[in-house]
Amino acid sequence: MSLRSINKSPSVQASCLFAIVAFVIAQPVSAQQSPEGSKLQGTPATDANGGPAGGLGYLGADYGVYAMNANGTNWTSGAGAFGGAFGVPIDSFSSVQVDGDYSRLDPGRGAPETNAWDGDAHYSYKLDNIPIGGFVGGYSNNGTATWGGGIETIIPVDRFFWESQGVYAHTGTGSTDLWGGRTELRYFPTDDLRLTVNAGAQHTSSNFVPTVTLTDNITSFGLGAESRLLDSSWSAYLAYDHTHFGQSGLNSDGFSIGIRYNFGGTLKERETNGPAFTNFSQVLGVGYKF
Repeated sequence: MSLRSINKSPSVQASCLFAIVAFVIAQPVSAQQSPEGSKLQGTPATDANGGPAGGLGYLGADYGVYAMNANGTNWTSGAGAFGGAFGVPIDSFSSVQVDGDYSRLDPGRGAPETNAWDGDAHYSYKLDNIPIGGFVGGYSNNGTATWGGGIETIIPVDRFFWESQGVYAHTGTGSTDLWGGRTELRYFPTDDLRLTVNAGAQHTSSNFVPTVTLTDNITSFGLGAESRLLDSSWSAYLAYDHTHFGQSGLNSDGFSIGIRYNFGGTLKERETNGPAFTNFSQVLGVGYKF
C-alpha cells in the first residue's frame, strides 16, 4: 500500500496517536511490579551469579507522519520502517550493540517515494556502572550514502537513565559534514513502562558548488512512551518530535507509532543489559529522511 493512501490530516493523525497513548499507558502493571511477573518471555538478563546471560533485543515496525512547514507552505511526509536491535554482553563490564533498519520514505508534494537503509554498531565499557563507549554507522537514502560515528554514555540513577551522544557524519553528495549531539532522559515508573524526553542540536556544512559553502543549525526536541502489552513479549511505543532548521526556517512535527517483539528481559533490563543506545539515523535527525 502506498504511503500516500494514509490520511494526510495531521490533526486527525495526532488525535488517533494520542488516543493510543492512553491505551498503552493504561495496560495492567501488576505483573510489572513483581519480580517474576516483570519478566518478558525468554531468557533472563542475568544468570544465577548475577552475570550476563546472553543478549537482549527486539524486532519491530513503525509508521511516522511528519507535518512540514516552510515559508507559509504546508505539506505532509511519511515514513514506514522495519528493523531491530540486539545487545550482547561480552563480560560483566563490556557489551556490544548492533542495529539495522529498512525504511520506505514518502517526501510528499508529489515527489517519488524512496528506500532507505541504516545500520550501526556500538561498543561500551562500564566504569562505576556507567557504560561509556562509541559507535559507527551508515545510512543510505535512495543511493546517497552517509557514514559516521561518535561517542556515547548512559548514566543510571535508580529508575532514571540519562543518555548523551556526540556524532560526526559525512555525506558524499554535496560534500556535507555534520557535527552534533543528542541527549535523552528516560524514566521507568515500572520495569515495563518507559517514558522519554530528548533534545538535540546539529551543525551542517555543505559544498554543493566549489568555493560556495552553505551552513545550517538544526535543533530538535521530543517525547516518547513504550509499554509492554498484556504480559506478553510485545510492546507498543509512540513518539513526537519537533525539528527546526535555522537557515530555511523549515519546521517538522513528527508523530510515530510502532510495535516491537522483545527477546528476553523487561524494558528496564533492556536499558541496562541490552540495546539501549539510540541508533545512527535517529542521531542524524529528520533532515536525512526528507
